[in-house]
Amino acid sequence: MSETSFRIVTEHDAERRAAICRDLLARLPDWFAIPESVEKYIVEVRSRAMSVALEQDDTVVGFATFERVTPVAAELHLIAVLPTRHRRGVGRALVAATEATACAQGAAMLTVKTLAPSVEDAGYAATRAFYRACGFVPLSVFPDLWDPENPCLLMGKPLG
Repeated sequence: MSETSFRIVTEHDAERRAAICRDLLARLPDWFAIPESVEKYIVEVRSRAMSVALEQDDTVVGFATFERVTPVAAELHLIAVLPTRHRRGVGRALVAATEATACAQGAAMLTVKTLAPSVEDAGYAATRAFYRACGFVPLSVFPDLWDPENPCLLMGKPLG
């Protein structure tokens, strides 16, 4: 596996966050194929903290956003990494940056929602494996949070 040289930066400009989200999600149709959901994410990232993975030439190869959901918990709201950069440390670095920022803001727990394993999907099986490798554990399944065909798995990780 070859390593890609990249750095993680914080994006402060709301419109730039929206543009980054729009561009990357369009390039990830296996995970982000529902136009209404993509548009919702594009709106939401304007008000979320965002870490961005940039290659040496400033090409965006991934991003992660999070939000505080309770006084003690933050949620990894959205993470997207180009498939050509999977398994090269980009996703782990984005999760680590999110953890550090959430912890610095006083969060004791980081959560993430993904598709529950009751729906057979190789892409989401890999996503759940990635989260487990980052230290997240399954907490609960919400069968109807999104809709009955897409049950939600809530995973969590203690911080600090």
